[in-house]
Amino acid sequence: MNIVVGLILLLLGLLFLLNNINVVDVDILEIIRTYWPLLLIALGIEVIRVSRKVRGKFRWLKEEAEPEVEGGEIRISRKLGSYDFDFKGKELGSGKIELALGEVKIDIQDAIIREGNNILKISSKMGSVKIKASKKQPLMVKARAVMGEVKIFENRESGLSPEVEYKSDTFETSPSKLTLVIRQLMGEVIVSD
Repeated sequence: MNIVVGLILLLLGLLFLLNNINVVDVDILEIIRTYWPLLLIALGIEVIRVSRKVRGKFRWLKEEAEPEVEGGEIRISRKLGSYDFDFKGKELGSGKIELALGEVKIDIQDAIIREGNNILKISSKMGSVKIKASKKQPLMVKARAVMGEVKIFENRESGLSPEVEYKSDTFETSPSKLTLVIRQLMGEVIVSD
């Protein structure tokens, strides 16, 4: 795959050069407008291939982070990398977690859910969102991706625009409840115990 991307870039560079020194007369903008999706496809294939091949080998990209709490609400925003957030024994309430590219793992199994109806919004552009939760928790999950896979416990959908919802048996009657609203552009969303 690296060879294909390299050849595409080499060919484009050569065409730019030959066009600039008037050796060939090519409408480079038309070529780019027509064939730029090939570069996105090649890049996507490469991201998938590399992430499966070297997952976990680059520990320098992985960060165990403390959740940032601002005004009683969680606020986490990251651009690139792999992040682990562990709420074991910590109070969990409403907030927002955003990731542009990479993997985020959130462990809420042993979290102390704040009293009331708490809404935690999680969004990611490309990568994976993996949440460890318990079916015994007062939990509702609404997860959607534009393209990819969404799996909440046993419920799974994949392809274009998969959407899965889950509500625990204890959600309606509990004084402390958590709603996870997860939005993913491309990649996977997994909620498991």
